[in-house]
Amino acid sequence: MQAVLRVHGAEGADAGSPREILQLGYKLGFVEDSAVWLTMLKKRNTSVHLYNENELDEMLLPIRDSFTPAFLALETLLREKLSEAGDDWF
Repeated sequence: MQAVLRVHGAEGADAGSPREILQLGYKLGFVEDSAVWLTMLKKRNTSVHLYNENELDEMLLPIRDSFTPAFLALETLLREKLSEAGDDWF
């Protein structure tokens, strides 16, 4: 998302933490549900500390129900935005 934001000249896309890039993407309409993406980021950061099967099982439901659809929607949008940019993104 950061690269596509840069191509479109989004101010603030050149630097920033993943959280800041997600917030910028939400502000500019690249991300529809910021809560899902921020939860995803939090889960990513805590998933490296999962040591038992129950915790892992709790992680699978949001991946299936929320995160995968969010990624698919983002993929569609990024493809559209890259298409709009034409050859400028190479």
